[in-house]
Amino acid sequence: MTGHNEMQTVGTNTISKRGEMIAVCSAKGGIGRTILTVNLALALFKKNISVAVLDGDFQFGDVSLAMDLQSTFTIKEVIEGIESLDEHSLGGYLCSHDSGVKVLPAPERPEFADLVTKEAVNKILDLMLARHDFVITDTGAGLGEQTINLVERPIRSWSSPIWKWQH
Repeated sequence: MTGHNEMQTVGTNTISKRGEMIAVCSAKGGIGRTILTVNLALALFKKNISVAVLDGDFQFGDVSLAMDLQSTFTIKEVIEGIESLDEHSLGGYLCSHDSGVKVLPAPERPEFADLVTKEAVNKILDLMLARHDFVITDTGAGLGEQTINLVERPIRSWSSPIWKWQH
């Protein structure tokens, strides 16, 4: 992303891209990636920064569990309506945490991860970035195709457990 006011066309929608994306990733699971994602989102929101979380572990995501959320929608439902998705309709799919942080949960069942395409994720992220100052993604463990897509997009990435900040 080159700037906060960049205009971009996504499908038939022109959006004003203003947000920044942070990907939290790790080579293995169980080291605190989701907790880091949640705490970073909460810390940014407490600074009056608009923030959303995308649970990018599309098979075994647990951001909803970590934030004690009962969501009606997941990325699966968003993808089912991807053709008509715009910034406004995406807002209806996001789950709101008590803090105010918005969350797009991973699918409820691991087999639904196969429905998540790179193109769909990119469209969803572009729309989320148009609506929020920061979008934080909690990636899956390892370096699968979906994780690589999420890690290559942002201008900043955190890799745990090393906690290395990359520009």
